[in-house]
Amino acid sequence: MKNILLLVGLSLLLILPLQGCFGGVVDVDITASGGASAAQDLSAETIADLIYSNIPFDDMMTKVPPASIKNSYGLPSCYKSGCAIYVSTGATPEELAVFEIDDVCTEDAIIEAANNRIEKQVKSYSSYAPKEVPKLESAVIYSGSGFVVVCVSADNSLAKDFIKDYILA
Repeated sequence: MKNILLLVGLSLLLILPLQGCFGGVVDVDITASGGASAAQDLSAETIADLIYSNIPFDDMMTKVPPASIKNSYGLPSCYKSGCAIYVSTGATPEELAVFEIDDVCTEDAIIEAANNRIEKQVKSYSSYAPKEVPKLESAVIYSGSGFVVVCVSADNSLAKDFIKDYILA
């Protein structure tokens, strides 16, 4: 636990000087009990950047435009809120997506779209990279504080704990 707090603290020291790149001040209050007390003030892009900076990925990840998210996830047409995504080169199924929840489109619809995306990826990777399938089978789909986060990483257990305890607590 101390290592995670140290990692988060060091990451914030590296990220916060670049806050102008994120479009504004990032107010993240990581307390001893865990949790981002100002998660409601964070954007999907900022949350994605925080997770990406603190979770290991085996593959090179690239941030892609929000329109790509809506297409690859097959989101309902009612979805108009902010989102952010990092994708791998395709050699691995690693991916990180953060969706803001709005009043029109329900959280359940976004979670369903995420589950469908993971299922399609399992079928795809089963045939040409079966060693990558366990990453998909343990994928993190977590919702809280007005966001849904989907994460397929080198360490999904760490990703789940980090998202649950420090980002969307």
